[in-house]
Amino acid sequence: MRRIGFAELPQTIPGEIRRVELREREADLAARDQVAEHEQREEHFPDLRETIGGAGA
Repeated sequence: MRRIGFAELPQTIPGEIRRVELREREADLAARDQVAEHEQREEHFPDLRETIGGAGA
């Protein structure tokens, strides 16, 4: 499953995205079993999961 988050991205002075910092943030959250402030996960939408899962069953 892919997750999409909307937040400010850490950037270098030339404007490139600091992917290392993003990975570190994600690893830190995972280690604490937490989600980012604006992150939505599959378990936040149980009705949607039942609808999608029920259609194929």
